[in-house]
Amino acid sequence: MIEQHDLFFNLVIVLGSATIVAVAFHLLRLPPMVGFLVAGVLIGPNGLKLVRSIGEVEVLAEIGSVLLLFTLGLEFSWKKVLSLKKLLINLGLVQVVLTALIVAWISHSTFNLDWQRSFFIGILVAMSSTAVVIKLLSDQRHTETPFGKASLGILVSQDLAVILVLMVLPLMSDSTTSGWNFLTWTDLGTLAARIILVLAILIFGTRYFVPRFLDMVGTTRSREVFFFAVIFICATIALLMQKLGLSLSLGAFCAGVMVSESPYGRQTIADFTPLRDNFLGIFFVAIGMSTDKTPIALINCPTGGATLSSAK
Repeated sequence: MIEQHDLFFNLVIVLGSATIVAVAFHLLRLPPMVGFLVAGVLIGPNGLKLVRSIGEVEVLAEIGSVLLLFTLGLEFSWKKVLSLKKLLINLGLVQVVLTALIVAWISHSTFNLDWQRSFFIGILVAMSSTAVVIKLLSDQRHTETPFGKASLGILVSQDLAVILVLMVLPLMSDSTTSGWNFLTWTDLGTLAARIILVLAILIFGTRYFVPRFLDMVGTTRSREVFFFAVIFICATIALLMQKLGLSLSLGAFCAGVMVSESPYGRQTIADFTPLRDNFLGIFFVAIGMSTDKTPIALINCPTGGATLSSAK
């Protein structure tokens, strides 16, 4: 009973503070998203400490992030995603590599950090929050503009780069003099197998599983059953992708693209957009409450790959 009381108390604090601060920011003609972030900072462990344990709120935040990327995927097709391949290489790859190298060099030369920690800081700085950027683009209706497409290409590149980053991070944690291990043929084989499995899931899910499954569900003519079926598809694909080294958000994006290829894409958008926006507000509040988790705390733990992946 005490745990349930704490959960509802935290939710009351989160919802109440988010509402009040967002309204104030609206009167100041500032984006509500900024108000949600400020509300999180105020009530979090690094502010007034009204919410001390944010575990439950972080779960809701993760759900909001997944739903955001899922609904974004609903607005795309595989043909449209593949059209971004030039952006993935020309912009995304260049941005990740150059940012990581420049920040690593500055960290090494300015703060006298060793190269392992310098590269880790560079990788952190090179990554962006897909949920935050996509929300900003959606609010300003820039997702279909050249700028929005370029931003999306960079974000997808960063999500894909996380796979390689999570393989490299353990190599930076060796305590020997050199501080480096080397990739083995087993590591390379594992990476190749993961890539093949990801492609197989995408092809099978798009052509067979998703359309036939939704056709079967559609025979019930029940809006509630259809809603639960789509949630099941989103969560299942996202979890499968996470097991294969991708982020939950990128997995949810792939699930959205799969559903968009079926005849039920527009109906799914209509059902999920309001729910996504509500969870996303909690997502930004949770980010504000987590401001005490600075990258400096991670410098002494360069193997924190899970943290890097969840940040995306």
